[in-house]
Amino acid sequence: MWPADRVNDDEINDWIHEVNKDRLLGEVIGESRESYARLAEIVQMLPDDAITDPDRFPWLEGEALGPQIVSGEFFSHLHEEHEPEIRRWLQESA
Repeated sequence: MWPADRVNDDEINDWIHEVNKDRLLGEVIGESRESYARLAEIVQMLPDDAITDPDRFPWLEGEALGPQIVSGEFFSHLHEEHEPEIRRWLQESA
């Protein structure tokens, strides 16, 4: 978990980058895959109303969790905000 004084996305992302910048790519990818697997397990344990109720998670701003995950919208910010930078870094590192 990031330090409590990191409150916005940019501060949190900067901290995550700083902590992980010297790790091997394979390590980071492996950890990412494990995180997604844990997330999938947790979502499967949720009761149906937690997945279908659009008011259950306020941070989804009136959207239900299930359709967000199924449509890919739940993860879209990763592709929109982070993927271009990661691809650029990979290209520069090649």
